[in-house]
Amino acid sequence: MQSSTEVVLFDMDHTLIHNDCDVSWKSFLRDLGRAPQDAVETAETYYHDYLANRLAIEEFMDWQLLEIKGMPVSEARDLAQRHFTEIVEPRIYPEALGLVRGFLADNLPVAIVTSTNDLIAAPVAAHFGIDTVLATELEIRDDRITGGFIPPYMTGPTKVVRAREFCDGLGVSLQDAAYFGDSTADIPLLRAVGQPHVVNPKPELLNLARGEGWPVHSFTQP
Repeated sequence: MQSSTEVVLFDMDHTLIHNDCDVSWKSFLRDLGRAPQDAVETAETYYHDYLANRLAIEEFMDWQLLEIKGMPVSEARDLAQRHFTEIVEPRIYPEALGLVRGFLADNLPVAIVTSTNDLIAAPVAAHFGIDTVLATELEIRDDRITGGFIPPYMTGPTKVVRAREFCDGLGVSLQDAAYFGDSTADIPLLRAVGQPHVVNPKPELLNLARGEGWPVHSFTQP
């Protein structure tokens, strides 16, 4: 890592973990009998729409939060923790965990920047020891999940805005930041930071990384 690095940012799904949490969340709820049998197929369709930058955000969020709409926050958090323990934790990239622990040991600020909602992302961040999660924020009213979210949804361009605000709060620039991402959806933030890194990229992002001279990391599937 270059000496000018003042802050380190990570995408979450397929960067810290070999998993897409929006998909596995629905699989988890389906297996509990809370979501319909076709929930995973629908989630995967939305995931591909996200990667293709054509996600119908309001429609997706209404669908994604359907099973926890009106649920007390404490119950929803318990479900999210169970989802992490049973599904996500076994899929953590060991190399990612080592990197994060190294940055934290060097007293560098570390944040997760993800489109996944903050309820699902929180247990992941806690396991890694990361205090800051820049995620899609769920709306809570009277200590219950409303089924809505607080705009904006964390798309690629929004990730840049939120990451810049986070860096500004630390008194540093995005040019002083490193960012690790895995997909074409991460390209806006990869281009915005001073030290972009790509993780297990698919061909389109791999070709871009090679052309730009960005470091490419191959993390081992758990």
